[in-house]
Amino acid sequence: MIIILPLLLIFSCRRNREELEHLKTDEIVDGIFIELYVDNSGGAFASSTYYYYLTDSNNFRKFMSIRDDDNGVYINTASNGVFLNIYYSRMRGNLKDSTFYDVEKLKKENEFDD
Repeated sequence: MIIILPLLLIFSCRRNREELEHLKTDEIVDGIFIELYVDNSGGAFASSTYYYYLTDSNNFRKFMSIRDDDNGVYINTASNGVFLNIYYSRMRGNLKDSTFYDVEKLKKENEFDD
């Protein structure tokens, strides 16, 4: 029982895209989209959790990030890809993480994340 309870807690926190509420899909450049999903399962006493996916709808869907109400996520496009910048607050001050996604490479890999 002692081992089962922590495992249950760990695996019950992970959400598949099908279990989330789709908020919106935005086209950021020709044929490249950001899909935004939310998990409101925390109730009134927990913040919402947001899930970001990068996709072209045909060749790939890449999970990009999870954020809560306290972090800011900003997406910038480049000629060959997309930058995802995550800040410690909603205001662009303290950069927490920055990731570059090469769109052509993602198309060649042909992977779909859930």
